[in-house]
Amino acid sequence: MTRKIQIGLLFFTIALAFFAVARLSPFNYIDDAFISFRYAENLAQGHGLVFNIGERVEGYSTTLFVLLLAAIGRLTGYIPIGGMILGVLFHAATVAMTAVFLRRFVGEPFWRPAPIFALAFLTFHPIGVAYAESGMETSLAAFLTALTAYFATAASQAERPARPAAAAGAAMLALALTRPEMIVLAAPLAIWLWRGERGGRLRRTLPFVGILAVGTVAFEIWRHAYFHEWLPNTYYAKAAGAGLSLIFKGLKYFGRYLMTTWFPLALVPLAILLWRNSAAARVPRWWWGLGAAALTHIAAVIWVGGDHFPLSRFFAPITPLLLILLVQGCQSADEILAARRASWAPAKQQAARWAIGALLLPATIFTAMVFPNEGIIFIRLGVLASNWCGIGKELARDFPPGTSVGLVPIGAIGFCSKLPIVDLVGLTDKTIARTPADLAGALPGHGRRNSRYVLTHKKPQIILTSVRCVPWPVPPWVVRRSLYQPADLDLVQQLQFMKDYGFHRLHMKAGYLHYYSRRDFETAETNPAPYPVPGVESPFPPEEPAKYGSLLDFIRNERRGGLGLKWWGIW
Repeated sequence: MTRKIQIGLLFFTIALAFFAVARLSPFNYIDDAFISFRYAENLAQGHGLVFNIGERVEGYSTTLFVLLLAAIGRLTGYIPIGGMILGVLFHAATVAMTAVFLRRFVGEPFWRPAPIFALAFLTFHPIGVAYAESGMETSLAAFLTALTAYFATAASQAERPARPAAAAGAAMLALALTRPEMIVLAAPLAIWLWRGERGGRLRRTLPFVGILAVGTVAFEIWRHAYFHEWLPNTYYAKAAGAGLSLIFKGLKYFGRYLMTTWFPLALVPLAILLWRNSAAARVPRWWWGLGAAALTHIAAVIWVGGDHFPLSRFFAPITPLLLILLVQGCQSADEILAARRASWAPAKQQAARWAIGALLLPATIFTAMVFPNEGIIFIRLGVLASNWCGIGKELARDFPPGTSVGLVPIGAIGFCSKLPIVDLVGLTDKTIARTPADLAGALPGHGRRNSRYVLTHKKPQIILTSVRCVPWPVPPWVVRRSLYQPADLDLVQQLQFMKDYGFHRLHMKAGYLHYYSRRDFETAETNPAPYPVPGVESPFPPEEPAKYGSLLDFIRNERRGGLGLKWWGIW
């Protein structure tokens, strides 16, 4: 069986297996995926790359993936399903591309413990599986990272490096258009190509740098012409002006990645061993080149503080690189042990590695799902996004077209309602995104706010400060006490908000939705929200009890009707 057929079978087996068990998977779309879906849908329908029709704001950070989704929407009309299919296909392609790299440049047979662990980890670990089924661009970014590494390594070793170097530049450009922070890989890769393993520095470096530079300049010119900005609005909303304040968050974010994957910890002693014994082990130059690229990316993610998603989304694209480094590091370590005439026989060494791999893989999967609760939180995010999509559909049914909605989680409700959205944290609003804020003190990506601007300029007709359907009607104090987003908390404390907005509720299929509505849009007579509701029981008193300092204290002490369990299941 030829090598190409083996790799092809690996790809199709993984893809078909994922599609076969899709209904059994606990993972689902998450809210931010619906932001890309809405941009793609508007583009497919001829409205342009906009979240709200007529407002050109680059509130996404994955241009290439949005364009792919728009093409699917144009051809089929099924953008969310297309997003999940793309995720699974690119996840399988990432595993196959990693296998191709290991087969060509490492040369260790697939049946050895290290390659088997690397490919099994990529295939089954939640950091890959969850994002493959989330509707996000993460699997595409991981595939393009592996593809860039493959062509860059080929260029560094080829006698005629121009074609693989050009392919590496094209893959790097596609990667930067998929995840903009991945552009940091370009500098260490270019330096490594310049140093190379053979002659012809210019023939290796110029095609890589030239294609990447021309493509990047062309894209930036288009971006400025279309959005009137040189950088995406998401940069201003999430990181601009933060300086060093996000580094501590970034270190915690990297720590979470290490806790859920474990294997990168082995790369540190491996690197020290190989550095100190370089004469006894033939460590290829690409190992150090890809290692420098991976370290650069890790440092960049730490600098911007990571993001708020579980399973360390920003580190998922470089996981194939780190696994490749692990496999090659283990092979080079074998050479060092052989040179030292290690007392262990090769058969015993292989048996020990099989045992370590057999224990480590399920342990990392279990840890990722349960111990830091990363996988469980991801599942919960999928449930929330599904619930929010249901709320969006009912809002579209209960309110007239064109009703503007202000809220923080804009993705699922925005896509499923098709209503104009006022983004309270500024991902899709230039003014809020540039409002100074303490980003280190808030959830990553949720630190911006500008309540005065929202109330005096945007004037959303309804505001969802609490995007939950609850089993009972609740009084306003419960909604206020349950808020935790700085944008929501600041908004409800404004005198202008109290003057312009009234408290309302809707009885939906999933329960009661509580929200605020402009008094000139929806009066108390058209949709009253009295409390208590006649004939409907609720565990909350009309007025906030003075003896409790917080809603949590009330729930802990007033355990009527299973209130605690129900409340934590909702909030």
